[in-house]
Amino acid sequence: MENDYFKLEALSASGAKLLARSPAHYKAAMEVSRTPTPAQIFGTVVHSMVLEPHKTHADLFSVKELNWTTKEGKEEKAKLERIGLPIISVADLDKALRMRDSVWASKHAAEMLTGCKTEQQTTWTGYDSKVPCKGGIDGIGEHGIVDLKTTIDASPEAFARAIRSYGYYMQAAHYIDGVAETTGAIAPFTFIAVEKQPPYAVACYTLSNDSLAAGWAAMNRIAKIYSDCINTNVWPGYEGRSIELSIPINLDTAVTDLELEDF
Repeated sequence: MENDYFKLEALSASGAKLLARSPAHYKAAMEVSRTPTPAQIFGTVVHSMVLEPHKTHADLFSVKELNWTTKEGKEEKAKLERIGLPIISVADLDKALRMRDSVWASKHAAEMLTGCKTEQQTTWTGYDSKVPCKGGIDGIGEHGIVDLKTTIDASPEAFARAIRSYGYYMQAAHYIDGVAETTGAIAPFTFIAVEKQPPYAVACYTLSNDSLAAGWAAMNRIAKIYSDCINTNVWPGYEGRSIELSIPINLDTAVTDLELEDF
């Protein structure tokens, strides 16, 4: 089912970020099988441990215990790859356990997660362009939609920057749109951010109406691009003409002694 979801051609929040760069980047990502990075694998394991606490470790991931350059290590690696679960080190397992415990020790985070239906994959038709959409929702329950994020810094200032930089505001709007289209109800959206270093601090955040409106507007614009590309089967890259760029410069600190050869 999971593989079917990822193979399904539909607009997702992660796909929208690629489309915002260029349709060509989106198309390339869809056609090329990419190996998850260690950071992505670790994030997947933390999500599984937090969102599915009723499952045993053996159901969620495999633990690397040997050096894979040795004969025994190579045999272990081959065995673990046949199982098909994410593979993490013993050290990462310890960190993931501490992060899981920290999330569930947070009264508000635990309240948001309790009773949630987790790892929900949903599809719908959305936006003005009426395009096929999909979303993998971490959790949805009595308190609305919950999305777990692992991060270096969960402080309000740092996480606000992450929301902007990584397009999390678009993701929030996308999931709210999906739930509204499939259930007819507008669900609130909450981020649970947990840090990846001691003390594994946890913070919960909602977005302002203006931020969600900006997210929906961005997704609506990208949905139009996606619709055009699907209908024409043309996936353009960057602009084919020169574009003028304006770079903010602080005149008080601008370099004034550049040599001519620097240009």
